[in-house]
Amino acid sequence: FISSKMNNYNKQKDIWTDVSNNYESFLPSKLQQLQIEMVAEMDFKNHKAGLMKVLDCCGGTGILSQKMFLESKKSKYFEKNCEYPIEITVLDYSPGMIEAGKRKPENSCIPTNNLKWIVGSACEL
Repeated sequence: FISSKMNNYNKQKDIWTDVSNNYESFLPSKLQQLQIEMVAEMDFKNHKAGLMKVLDCCGGTGILSQKMFLESKKSKYFEKNCEYPIEITVLDYSPGMIEAGKRKPENSCIPTNNLKWIVGSACEL
């Protein structure tokens, strides 16, 4: 039973790795809009002090992380200190998704100390 489960897990990981370079073109516009709304509901504008740490589980290519980072630049903390008030860790079990996220030009504008990439399983946290 356990080896069967691991075999299924590895197949899923392989599928995500295979689609990683074209992942965003598969996302329906409704899902992309939902992601934008989720980030908009986070209260970055009123964040006044300290570093906000975010774990983006099953983060794929970092779509949400990039949006969160851009929103954090609108915070009062950023205006006052000129420092990014957010540290984001993108966790995904597909090495292909993580590598595709690292290669995205949109993510290259985020300082490396504010965006970290980890290959791993959210189930094992």
